[in-house]
Amino acid sequence: MDQTVQLLSDAGATIVCEDLPGMHVLAAKTAWPISAYEAVAHVMHTLNSRHPPVALDRLVSQIASPHVRERFNPKIANLMKLERPHHEAMEILRPRLQAQLATYFREHRLDALIFPTTPFPAMAVPDDGADIVINGKHVAHGFGYVIHNTVYQSAAGIPSLTVPAGLTSDGLPVGISFDGPMGSDHRLLAIGLAFETLRGPFPRPPEAASDTR
Repeated sequence: MDQTVQLLSDAGATIVCEDLPGMHVLAAKTAWPISAYEAVAHVMHTLNSRHPPVALDRLVSQIASPHVRERFNPKIANLMKLERPHHEAMEILRPRLQAQLATYFREHRLDALIFPTTPFPAMAVPDDGADIVINGKHVAHGFGYVIHNTVYQSAAGIPSLTVPAGLTSDGLPVGISFDGPMGSDHRLLAIGLAFETLRGPFPRPPEAASDTR
């Protein structure tokens, strides 16, 4: 990521290094009630309205992640418990997050925020609910840590674009996320295209051989 930021700077981009205190915490508080409630309250209606309709049970059975699959199979009684947190997230927390980001973009005159798509390179884990070890530090229930840099965009409803940045010394792919202010979708796509042109061809990561016998 340091090399990527330097590449952008050398190409003429102005890099602004400023903290956004509390943003990730607020985003997490906003995102979880929304996703937990809407997975139950709205997804089935959306699937049924498709032509042809998509059966929820069939869709859920094909979700590989146990953490995600569980969200589509909550007890019916939990829906009422989720209504109040969902209302608070939509009416109070989400507008607060949107205002914080809009102010940040405006005050620093930013076209985009940049983050590594994940806080660490890819690693082998049994499932997304498993504990992981990052730089020697044990992290319980690694899923929340994996998506740490990709929650606030959805929670706030701002456009976000991830493109390959390069490979680690071990040959693992690293992504860079460009996140723009509300309504800047076209400009964000242009930024991503400009970066990919600047980065050049992206080498394919090595393929691991598997024994299928």
